[in-house]
Amino acid sequence: MLSLIITVMSTYFSQDREHESFLIHYNDEFEEKQRLETEFQEVFQFIEECGLPEDSRAWRKSDLFTLLVEIHRALFKDENNFKPIEAGKRLLRFYELVDKSAKADEDSGTENDRLQEYYKAALQGTQSRSNRIRRGKIIQDVINGNFQFD
Repeated sequence: MLSLIITVMSTYFSQDREHESFLIHYNDEFEEKQRLETEFQEVFQFIEECGLPEDSRAWRKSDLFTLLVEIHRALFKDENNFKPIEAGKRLLRFYELVDKSAKADEDSGTENDRLQEYYKAALQGTQSRSNRIRRGKIIQDVINGNFQFD
């Protein structure tokens, strides 16, 4: 949870390198507590309303981390106004294609490359900053409707 809080307050970082500096800075008092609690409740509600099935890869640790960060970014930093049902449909399709892409041996175009890129970033070096950024950019495109599925 600490990595998630630090990431939404700053940016993606490698492993737990930022933990100590944030703990030192906020050791006595955490003024952001109420705001972040409210924002995370909205993020959780949004994801719940997306209607992702229980067996979706969205619930895997690295995928969920990225989804939480990017939904938070979209709602509170970018102030996007999109509906959870629309985002949920795109996310469901994306996660299904990632799973299929992981099983497929052949390359079928540039978006398949992005599916493979996401899959590899979610599988290997999940806590590296570069892989977190890769996953984040792709999920941003999916939830914002900018990911080309065809």
